[in-house]
Amino acid sequence: MQDVTMLWLPGGVTCYVEVNKDGILCIGVGWYSDEGINLVMERDYGVDGKLKEVRMKSELKRR
Repeated sequence: MQDVTMLWLPGGVTCYVEVNKDGILCIGVGWYSDEGINLVMERDYGVDGKLKEVRMKSELKRR
């Protein structure tokens, strides 16, 4: 089972919180740049509350 909560904020910013089956908490923020690039930053936290991993990704969207 996987739980996800998503928020759509002004300015095209999205935020989400996800807990996977192993208890890893993922907090992510995404937004579109003026050039149409989707930028995403995610942080994973273990069940002990310590930071496990930070990821950043980008993808080009055609307009």
